[in-house]
Amino acid sequence: MIVANAPVDVVVITSHDIGRHLHCYGVESVVSPNVDSLAAKGVRFEQAFATAPQCSSSRASLATGLYPHSNGVMGLAHERFDWELAPSVPHAAALFAGAAAADFKIGYIDPLSGGAASAGVSAQKHIAFFTDKINAAGGLNGEKIEVLAYDNKVSPQESLIMLKKAIDEGARIIMQGNGSSVAHAITDAVLKHNERNPGKEVLFFNYAAIDPAQLASENVVVLAELEAGANSASDQLDQQVEATAMQAHQYHWPVIGWKPVVETFGKRRDLVYDFYLHHYAPQNAVLVIAGDVDPQSAITSREGIPTIWVCAPTASPLA
Repeated sequence: MIVANAPVDVVVITSHDIGRHLHCYGVESVVSPNVDSLAAKGVRFEQAFATAPQCSSSRASLATGLYPHSNGVMGLAHERFDWELAPSVPHAAALFAGAAAADFKIGYIDPLSGGAASAGVSAQKHIAFFTDKINAAGGLNGEKIEVLAYDNKVSPQESLIMLKKAIDEGARIIMQGNGSSVAHAITDAVLKHNERNPGKEVLFFNYAAIDPAQLASENVVVLAELEAGANSASDQLDQQVEATAMQAHQYHWPVIGWKPVVETFGKRRDLVYDFYLHHYAPQNAVLVIAGDVDPQSAITSREGIPTIWVCAPTASPLA
């Protein structure tokens, strides 16, 4: 039970290079009852990734909400390497300590109108869901969390205007995730703000935007996988059959796209996003429901999705 205005301790436990090698992730040979208990009572992530292949850089990202090239720790922190946080980058512990006595405000800056609104509104609903749960349990350090939402229309210039407005209205944590150019603009502005305003630092959580260099590197891997079957007659046949079938399929595109299109993804992240909006927008969605459901009820509640397949058992399930 959390008592209003009572101090709340935040304990962060970071393990060293174990990945998912724990009993709660299905590794039967590992005995980790305490961690398993935490996982059972809290949230266990199935899709969580480090920001770097080094432990120091990954931990610095956890403590700052920034990629290594933004927080300054681009390598190991121990002797002979000596990477450390940039002077203008605040540690989360310092920010939380400074915010303990004030209302906790989060500035959410993302597209809430226009063609990209579906992504921004979806993330906003996720944030609101967890914020409501925290507030229902007494808030953070006895204070209610307030999320201030700002529509940036996926524009770096508009985002900087919204960032200033959020800071002026008391937000000390900024969240954004759609648009790499937006993320770079906010990162630069936050670093400058923190350098000019010691004691009033802002923490930026970039929850989804992708660094261009990282995107290009990942795109090389994707292309290599697409080209893996170039010398295989059976793989070439499969591709021709798929291309023929896609002429009648609702999407007209394979999930990952054709190679000439994928080749452009490594140059600009917005091309990937445009591909998603064009081919995976709600009006193009195909919904498949499988399980013990009533087919007629599922079809009548499909909420405008153009195509729906319902796979329900024809006999009563076994007891």
